[in-house]
Amino acid sequence: MSKLRGWGVIGLSNTWMAFGDDGEGDSERESAAATGYGIRRILDPGTLYREQPPLDEVPRWIEKPGTRRRVYDMEWPASNQPETFSMLDVQERLASRRGKLSAEDADLETLDDSVRLLVESVGRLHTSGASLGFFQPDSARFWHRHDGSRALVLPDVGFAWDDAGGLLEPEWLARPRCEFLFDDGARSRNAAYREHLKRSAEQQELRKRVQETAAFAAEDVRVLARFIALLLVGPEELGRWCGRAKSLRQLPGKDRAADTEAPIWDQVIAPALAGQITTCKELQLRLAGAKPSEHFLFTPPKPPWRGWAVLRQAAIAAVALTVLLGLWWAQDKIWPRVPPPPYCDRVPGGISLYDDLVALEDLQAAAATDATAYPRYWEGLIQCLHDHHNFRDCDRGCLDGLVEAHGERLRIQAEDVLKRLQTLPRPTSEECEALQAAVVGFVEAQTAVESYVDDSLVSGGELQQRLARQLRLRGCEAATATAALSNSPAEE
Repeated sequence: MSKLRGWGVIGLSNTWMAFGDDGEGDSERESAAATGYGIRRILDPGTLYREQPPLDEVPRWIEKPGTRRRVYDMEWPASNQPETFSMLDVQERLASRRGKLSAEDADLETLDDSVRLLVESVGRLHTSGASLGFFQPDSARFWHRHDGSRALVLPDVGFAWDDAGGLLEPEWLARPRCEFLFDDGARSRNAAYREHLKRSAEQQELRKRVQETAAFAAEDVRVLARFIALLLVGPEELGRWCGRAKSLRQLPGKDRAADTEAPIWDQVIAPALAGQITTCKELQLRLAGAKPSEHFLFTPPKPPWRGWAVLRQAAIAAVALTVLLGLWWAQDKIWPRVPPPPYCDRVPGGISLYDDLVALEDLQAAAATDATAYPRYWEGLIQCLHDHHNFRDCDRGCLDGLVEAHGERLRIQAEDVLKRLQTLPRPTSEECEALQAAVVGFVEAQTAVESYVDDSLVSGGELQQRLARQLRLRGCEAATATAALSNSPAEE
């Protein structure tokens, strides 16, 4: 027994062995089991298999009895382990010797003949109503017969993973090597092929079966076209063309794919990707006139001088820097910046509230040094409170600090009035009028503030009670003062 590397991608393991040497003793099971020599495949949990049409002399997979569809055997027509190869092996040899190849090179002949054999085999699958299925570079294994002719086996045809059991996704599906071979990624390809395998051909209407066969045949042709492109430039370069996309849907421009001058690119690969070639028969006819080997006989274009790219990037950076510097220098003249107003940076220029806030700052500075300017500052603050209350783009208490300062000023003034009432003798009529005016102003100011802000910011109810009591004790109960105090929120 020996492990086979690269014998397809599906399954946990593939082993070359002699069948019948594993201790199986049931005669009925032995009659259905594989005999001689061959390959044993152990499947991942959840992987299903449906028998597919045979290709040439290569036998199909046979379920090992009693393994609950987890182990499958493939009888081999010879007793010696086959020496197979992947087409990527040929591509690597050709790429390393490009520029030194001649038209008679053996690897070039192997490339053309293997591609032809693969397309013919997939065409026979389509004729039988089958599909290529989940395909990766190792899913096509080639070898040479004793007479020198080439043969092909497709070890992954007929297998798909079924997630109905909720099992872990197998490695070959979760991280495929060349996912860009499929139209919409590996999972989409597996799901479509799984449903195709589950439906028995006998249970389908003939018309529907023909339509479905044509659909997956056209998709297989696109997979084959991408695979041929991979054999010409390698998986890394083809992956670079795809970028972040899961699939190569069309050939990129010459700026990204400069090495596509051979006829096969424009006559075979590009039209197949565009859906202009939909059958393997058409693909064979195109390949007869534009062989894959011709790509390696073309002289690849020299890569552009890297200095031009550096100079171009430097020039772009210099132009961008010049533009930015020019804009920075001229922005104050072309697009003058409007500084935010005092107290509230959310107020934009061009509205009346902006101008009122600027004026309020000047009034506050004047009131700080001149008590006679305070009434004008207070009127300006009331106006700004009103406008800011109606300004819907700002829900912050931008002017609360000014209101608190005003409340503190009112408290100090009221305390001063109380001290004067307690220390002075019975006031004259002129002093009564002055005290009454102070009380009225205090109450009116407090009422105005409470119209726009939380009344907890200005608490004057207790002071009002004490002022009223002192005024009544001194006989200063003019109608205006009494009315003001009686209508104030504190008295209520």
